[in-house]
Amino acid sequence: MHEHELKGEIASMLDQQIQCVLATLEGKQPCQHIMAFAYAEDLSRIYLATYMDTRKYRNMLGSPQVSILWDNRSGRDEDHVDGLSLIARGSARLLSGDSQMDLRELLLERNPALGLLLDDESSRLFEVRIDDYQWTRGYREVFYYSTAKNRDTDL
Repeated sequence: MHEHELKGEIASMLDQQIQCVLATLEGKQPCQHIMAFAYAEDLSRIYLATYMDTRKYRNMLGSPQVSILWDNRSGRDEDHVDGLSLIARGSARLLSGDSQMDLRELLLERNPALGLLLDDESSRLFEVRIDDYQWTRGYREVFYYSTAKNRDTDL
């Protein structure tokens, strides 16, 4: 698959999903968290919101290396051939100041149910700067897309 085509497949998967699974580390133990998200058009960043008193908040501050999973599999036999999964690896960073306002709107646009969370004084936004994606169909088609390699170019 060509990079331009792969970028389109990744964007399509992100458009179709409203939640993801965020993997963080708590010490040496992995933790997983169901999250609503938004993303940058160039695929270089994923945006997440959480309360300050959560495990995911503490974990991202303490160990910013994270991975994120999206999956359209539904538990059918066809998933072995046609099921799609997308994994992103990157580094989380707590956002502050004015940069959060536009991102709050982006998150709300994709996930209107986040209003209560985003209006709460104890909520915070994170930006995950994505290093790369792994796009998989079934078990045999696996492709990698590097955002670092493509960060300053439009495919």
